[in-house]
Amino acid sequence: MVFQLTRLSFFPVAAAEYERLEDLDGVPILLHAPGSGTDAIASAIENRLGIRFASRDYIEGSENRAVALMTGAAPAAILDLANRDTILAMAGEDFHALPMFEIKASDEVLFVGLEALQSHAEAVDFLVKVVDQTWHDLFDDHTVVSRELAEPTVAGPLPEDVRSNLDLWMLRAVEAGIFPPSPHDKKGPAQADLEWYLPNLSQVEAGREIENFWDFGPIEAASSLH
Repeated sequence: MVFQLTRLSFFPVAAAEYERLEDLDGVPILLHAPGSGTDAIASAIENRLGIRFASRDYIEGSENRAVALMTGAAPAAILDLANRDTILAMAGEDFHALPMFEIKASDEVLFVGLEALQSHAEAVDFLVKVVDQTWHDLFDDHTVVSRELAEPTVAGPLPEDVRSNLDLWMLRAVEAGIFPPSPHDKKGPAQADLEWYLPNLSQVEAGREIENFWDFGPIEAASSLH
C-alpha cells in the first residue's frame, strides 16, 4: 500500500424512532457481508458504546440495503453516502442518519506490486503525487474533478446522472470525511488501519507490522511538495 484513497466512511441509517446509535441496542441491523467494512463498523459501534445488535443480517450492495429499509424489511442499516442521501431525500421524515464517530481507517488504498515499486518507481511516484494533489485540491474546490475529467473515461462515457451529480457528491464526500483531510500524511492512515483491522496487536508489534504492508517512499516524495 502506498496511498490512502478514501476512509472507511459508511453511515448508520435507521427508522425515525431511533435517534442515536445507543438506541440500536437490541435492534437488528443490515450489513454488507461478514468480515466487510460495514461488519467492522458494527463491531466498533458495539464495543465503543457497550451495546449489542439483536442480529446481523447481510445484504450485499448498499442500494439493496437501502431498498430493504424503505420497504420495512429492517429497522436499521449501514449505507454508503449516496444511498444515505437518497433515503433522506425520499423519506427523511421516516428515517434518521445517526451521528457517527470518526473512522480514520482505509476503505480504498493504492496497492502496488513489489516488483512494480522497484521497476517503475518514477511512475508510481508520479501517480501518487497526482492523486495527492487532486485530494488537496478537492478541499479547496470540490468541482476540480468534474472540470478536469476527460470524456470518455477509460471505462467509457459517464452516465448523465453521474456527471450531473458529480460536483454535489464530491462536496458531500469531502464534508463527510470520505477523503483523508491530510492526504500527504505519511504514517497516520497506516497506523489507523492496523489499529482498526488488527486491534489486538501491541504497540511494538504494530510499529513493526506497518512496514510489512506500507511503502512510504512515494508519499514522502509527494509530501515534499507541500
